Amino acid sequence: MKRKFDWSEYIEFDTKKFEIVTSALGVKRIYAMGLMPVRGVEGFRKLDYEFAEKKLDVIEVMNKLDECHFNVFGLVIKDTDGACVWDTDVGWNPTERDILGEFCDAGKDRNIKIMVSFTSMNDAYQGNLHPERVSVHGKNGKKYGIKYRKGDISTHDEGEMRIDLPENVSFKEYKAKVPFLTENIDKKQGKARGAIGTGYIPSTSFMCPNSVHVDYLVDLIKEVVKNYPIKAFTVDYIRYDGSFTDVCACSRCIKKFRAEFGEKAKILKSNDWIEFKTNTIANYAKKVQTTVKNIDKNCLTGWYSQVGPKKLVTLKRHGQDWKKLSSIIDISIPM
Repeated sequence: MKRKFDWSEYIEFDTKKFEIVTSALGVKRIYAMGLMPVRGVEGFRKLDYEFAEKKLDVIEVMNKLDECHFNVFGLVIKDTDGACVWDTDVGWNPTERDILGEFCDAGKDRNIKIMVSFTSMNDAYQGNLHPERVSVHGKNGKKYGIKYRKGDISTHDEGEMRIDLPENVSFKEYKAKVPFLTENIDKKQGKARGAIGTGYIPSTSFMCPNSVHVDYLVDLIKEVVKNYPIKAFTVDYIRYDGSFTDVCACSRCIKKFRAEFGEKAKILKSNDWIEFKTNTIANYAKKVQTTVKNIDKNCLTGWYSQVGPKKLVTLKRHGQDWKKLSSIIDISIPM
């Protein structure tokens, strides 16, 4: 017997929005494929900037999509490492290549529409550059072998991705290019996705969504939407770090929480705290929506939704309120 589930309690469905999506993309049915360029040929296993810089063949990819009758191509233009794979004056582009521009040109020639995915709060590069903007733990704890104390920033060893040094390049030389690279090494390949890679372990950071990291993201969004003929701008990691329940408890967040909910409201363990977190993420969503639409009202916006709405983890850990976010951004994309 199939279990009935009323999604309308958690997310708003508007049939007209489906028409908006197909109309914006100029297709009746969507046949799409995506690519994460800095992950190389091993997917989640590696961060491979050498592949993205020297080996990624844009024309070969687009010819194959055209041959297989795909009409939409999704490109991850900013991954969890923080790399921005376009011609940017604001962000960090270790590939020194305008990969987004190349795909846009190739897409135009083949009538394949381009949509982009943009990682928001998970940003290893910015976490290394601006530790003062990283989320802060609100209690002592240990998880996945990671020990942390109250007041520590949420910068930890990356769980899944590893990095190999290019041939004839020393660790010191490569760390100058990839500053969040650590000297820790995984020599054995695990079976689980979270322990899959071998090689040098990079660090990763979840940024505080009440910090000026959001202003940085907005500047990047402006740069992309102004300069590239994309049809959809989707935001990934529009959330807190789901590995922990105690972030973010930095002074910025505590001060703002107290101002909104009062001095007696409980931090970390209250409905007020959950409401504060979901409001914070919703406020970022509003900035994304406003920024994109002010530049190109026809460009679709989307957000990637984590763990199902019946799980408290969605609200308590991630700060994603499906109803709030679906009422702000054009389309929701379940993970």
